[in-house]
Amino acid sequence: MGRNVDRFPVFDVARGTAMLFVLLSHFANEYFRGPDNEFLQDLLTEIGMVATPTFVIISGTMLGYLSVVRQGDLARIKAKFIDRGLFYLVAGHLVISVAYWPMCGTLDRSFWSCYITDVLGLCLLYGPTLVQHVGARFRVLGAVLGFFACWAAVYYWGTSTEAGLDVKMLLVGLEPATTKGELWWYVFPILPWTCVYVGSTVIGARVGGLVERGLTDEVESLAKTLALSSLAISLSTATIWRAARMTGIVEPDAARWLPWLSGGQKTPPGPIYLTFFGGVGLALLYALIHWRSSPLWRPFLSLVGLLGRASFFVFILQYFVYVTLLYSLHLRYSWAWPLYFLFSVAVIVGCAYVWDRHNGNRLLSFRVLRMAPRSLTSCA
Repeated sequence: MGRNVDRFPVFDVARGTAMLFVLLSHFANEYFRGPDNEFLQDLLTEIGMVATPTFVIISGTMLGYLSVVRQGDLARIKAKFIDRGLFYLVAGHLVISVAYWPMCGTLDRSFWSCYITDVLGLCLLYGPTLVQHVGARFRVLGAVLGFFACWAAVYYWGTSTEAGLDVKMLLVGLEPATTKGELWWYVFPILPWTCVYVGSTVIGARVGGLVERGLTDEVESLAKTLALSSLAISLSTATIWRAARMTGIVEPDAARWLPWLSGGQKTPPGPIYLTFFGGVGLALLYALIHWRSSPLWRPFLSLVGLLGRASFFVFILQYFVYVTLLYSLHLRYSWAWPLYFLFSVAVIVGCAYVWDRHNGNRLLSFRVLRMAPRSLTSCA
């Protein structure tokens, strides 16, 4: 892993691994659309649910990490993050909207969405300032309380107007099965995912402290502990809830709370969904650190490291590959579908290689704030 504290390679590898789950999920959504393929679609989509919590956690962790190892250079980091955040919110949003145009029917419909890149863009705008002025304990406390406050708002923030539903949907999300407002097509609720990001900065700060002291083996132990703890919380909570329902301790009226405790509750993210799939993501982080020196895993780590360094470019590109092209082709189901998927991945990896070789990340900026050094071009 080395002592290059400016770049922690495992972060790129972890983000690249998360991108593989994104590719799998989006391929499944657009390829397995027939009624006879629901099982495969559901299975692969559920596996792909690892992607979003992992990516958000790693993104927040990177900010916390940089706030420690580059503490004296935080002004430059802040400038770069703000510039990148603005790029995500403006250029990134527009390009993704174009990719969704064929599916939505109109550009106006696809534009009125809040993608996960929009949430991360907002986090990049204020994240460095928050980390600079708010201590780790208060960030953890605020993230946890804020997350559950969001779910309280989901159930108890009453609104009967379409405009009110639109605002609620954007900020915290709607109660599952609630009729949506008229404005938004699809939304990753801003506040709960922001809480995940902010809480993850504390993990990064801890990692940064360990790396600065050369205790990289302790980073592996930390990732293992966090992964096991997160998985234990999710599985024990799900087990207790299920037992309570089966024994009649929980009344039938509590059924409306079931989606809140569902492992598949993504928008807004439920606690079991978040702790389980986030725990799986942390377990992958542990495994990647553990295997970092293994010659057997070196080709895979190089591949996903490439995807991680070009993660935003890959994320945008895969929308055009799957949501635009694959959706429009309406391919019939074939037993050779794994070959289709591997071919699509090979195309995306090839494009990512060209992008990385020519330092394409330098283009992901408006250059509004020019004080950020080139060494930070792929940190956000």
